Amino acid sequence: MPFHLKHTLVRTAIRNGAVFEINYAGAIGRENDILSTFGAGDGGVNTKRNWWAAARDVVRVTKGKGIVVSGGVALESDYRGPKDIANL
Repeated sequence: MPFHLKHTLVRTAIRNGAVFEINYAGAIGRENDILSTFGAGDGGVNTKRNWWAAARDVVRVTKGKGIVVSGGVALESDYRGPKDIANL
């Protein structure tokens, strides 16, 4: 992420009812395929590495509270089952 999450601000936001959404499309690499169609993207490996680092940072700062995991997929064939997401 191009910015740092501050513990106090994030925890205050969670106490006030805010939630953080993590899209799993970045972890499976499908989002990168769509971006590369439009001339963006960097090949997939760095995209996945950055996704994992950002997701880890959000979980660390929030202590696992107030997180919603969603698909963020563009194609129907990219949807995953609940057990697949739990493995992430």
